[in-house]
Amino acid sequence: MKRHQQTTKAILILIVLITFASCSLSRGLLYWGPDIDDHKIFHKDTVKCGDNKFHFHKGNSDTVYNPKLKFKGDSIRVSLDNLLKRTTTVAFVIIKNDTVLFERYYNGHSRGEVSTIFSITKSVTSTLIGIAIDQGYITSVDDNVTKYIPELKKRDPNFKKLTIEHLLNMRSGIKFNENVKLPMTKIARLHYGSNTMGLIKHLKFEHEPGAVHEYKSICTAILGIILERATKTSYAKYLEKNLWVPLGMEYNASINMDSKRKGVAKAFGGLNASAIDLAKIGRLYLNNGKFNGKQIISEDWVNRCTKPRPDNDWYGYQWYNGGTSYKDSTGYVYKPDSISAVNHAKQKGFKTFSVYKRWKKDEWGIIVPENNFQAIGIMKQVMHVDVDNNVIIVRLGASYDGDILGNYVSVVDLLAKWAKQ
Repeated sequence: MKRHQQTTKAILILIVLITFASCSLSRGLLYWGPDIDDHKIFHKDTVKCGDNKFHFHKGNSDTVYNPKLKFKGDSIRVSLDNLLKRTTTVAFVIIKNDTVLFERYYNGHSRGEVSTIFSITKSVTSTLIGIAIDQGYITSVDDNVTKYIPELKKRDPNFKKLTIEHLLNMRSGIKFNENVKLPMTKIARLHYGSNTMGLIKHLKFEHEPGAVHEYKSICTAILGIILERATKTSYAKYLEKNLWVPLGMEYNASINMDSKRKGVAKAFGGLNASAIDLAKIGRLYLNNGKFNGKQIISEDWVNRCTKPRPDNDWYGYQWYNGGTSYKDSTGYVYKPDSISAVNHAKQKGFKTFSVYKRWKKDEWGIIVPENNFQAIGIMKQVMHVDVDNNVIIVRLGASYDGDILGNYVSVVDLLAKWAKQ
């Protein structure tokens, strides 16, 4: 009887919470975590493509362009197509020298179908910030955020020290729980919530701005508001005018909004786009900001986004930039402690590197620069650019598929090596 009363009480509390809590909590409880179809549950702002479409060249042989590769979980070699059929992948595209080597769609998805790309959106937002600086709407990355959001001056004093570059490099110092699996964390309130500015106004800091690198989606949410205020244009319209139309996108996209009334774009993770159009953003960066001879974004901005930053966890300006685990002719190199790993890297002549402790092992590896960079979203949404070999890889899917695809880095390395041939 007592257990029944406790259960009834718990159910009543849950009903009260759902009934009276914020939109973010009720949505979080209802959907319990992000999904690539989240664009179906939010108010959206459309990003229209133009009349002039850019098309990659098509490869002409499935035999040549559908490699047999050995992945984690397979004792024999299996074609990439057959492997991906066993995953939650919805789109997988490999492009080399503007030619499509592999393009497949799975689990009911089609070529022009959009899905929510989550934190790949961050890299797109960074691109728009760079364009806004090029166009003079934003003076500099050294600008304080309160220049564009003056109401924050009356909030936590650290807002007066917070700059655009701090946000771009995820060195804001803001206290923010990034656990997307729980429905009541700040990231859930940001993702599902209907009042982004209300959330931002009540933020606190746990570090001095600039002192510590910690990945926080709220940084990009603030960047999105700065972009809209500086340009006096909605996120969707600015994206449409400065990227979607100039890059010859083939399909309309959209950006999720916090609500129809508030109208704040979810610049941190709410872009909904097709895989083939995302590859064109990769192409823009591969060509140092030029697209078909026109400079869309400055080469300086591309360099800022893609230069290796070992002191910032190989992350900068909302892109993951070029760090890979070092291996020699015998395989990956691991040392018994961090000092040994550092000394080994120096002996090898590496001037730019970092070291890391292996998961659940008393071994230390070395990360060294590699001429590639990535935009990455949760559940392994990936846009990978291999500069040396002119290769672009895009993968979109509903989960990490770690049991089949294994570690993301090893998969992309394998495919990039195949595409070199």
